[in-house]
Amino acid sequence: MSDMRIKKYFSLLAALRLTFFWKEFKGLGISNPRIWMNNFRKRLLTFRSFPMILMFKEFLNTSIFIIKKLDFRMNKNLIAICVIKNDLEKLKKFLEHHRNLGIKQFAFLDDHSTDGTNEYLQEQQDVELFESGEPFFTDRKEAWVNRILAYYGFDRWYAVLDSDELLIYDSCEKFNIDKFIALMEKRNITAVSGKMIDMYYHKGIEYFDKTGYFDGRYFRWMPNPTGGMRYRVFGMQMCLGKTPLFFLDSKVIYHIHCLFPFEKNFQKANIIALLHYKFLSGDIEKYKERIKNKSMFNGSEEYKQYIGKIEDGKLDFYDESISEKFMESKKLVINNLLECIWD
Repeated sequence: MSDMRIKKYFSLLAALRLTFFWKEFKGLGISNPRIWMNNFRKRLLTFRSFPMILMFKEFLNTSIFIIKKLDFRMNKNLIAICVIKNDLEKLKKFLEHHRNLGIKQFAFLDDHSTDGTNEYLQEQQDVELFESGEPFFTDRKEAWVNRILAYYGFDRWYAVLDSDELLIYDSCEKFNIDKFIALMEKRNITAVSGKMIDMYYHKGIEYFDKTGYFDGRYFRWMPNPTGGMRYRVFGMQMCLGKTPLFFLDSKVIYHIHCLFPFEKNFQKANIIALLHYKFLSGDIEKYKERIKNKSMFNGSEEYKQYIGKIEDGKLDFYDESISEKFMESKKLVINNLLECIWD
């Protein structure tokens, strides 16, 4: 940073720190404000990141309200957290899959859905539902999740997932999430990292399901995993690593692809994977909306590349020399994309 930018950065940080202690949070309160302030301060002083300043500002100012309450705070069971908008069909599969894993508590923040998503969530007996007064953008989503984490509190496990992701691990068809977490605790693993595996179909863009194809032998590596189908088809080196499953202690801040402190993300790799269904028939209009609103990272530039190639009519995900059919978790173990964890 230049001297001018450093001065501006620390002026913003000082103003936000001052705001934190007299702020009345809109909707959800924060039971441990000094702990959260200290975590943000450490993060901001270490990385000096303007996007992090923006996320901290959103954490302070965004309004979140719980509109359907089941008192998940009365126990210490795992909570799956998801921000969702207009994704009703994926939502049904999302809930079916994760319920089959043994997840019993879901917290959704619905971002002004108009397709029946909100009404469907209202009917579910294992869902607490939140809303916000502001529209979605990437840094605000991170703030929303951290506010929800602050609401539920420390010393419990969380799974933060997108509605187009299915969490899997070795033999998840046999061992439920409680047994998996017990194994992680036995190994002193408190943050479980893995890769997003882009899923696709042989013929066109079809319905969201726990089937389809993935790139089995094409995975490039950087400090964060990248490659897969999106590198092969779109030429994009996307960050495919995530730490979606973690035990929240009093030092953690959530970020979309990682946790802070940053070293938490390197306890053990490839123990989980996220089957990632990004290119289905209902997604194209959503991507056009994201481009119009510039609501995603870097002004939604990623989605411009998707739309350009899809509308060109030249999109073909399948490659017989690389594509592998997904049937169960062991398929990813065989392809060294998932670690065998059970004795």
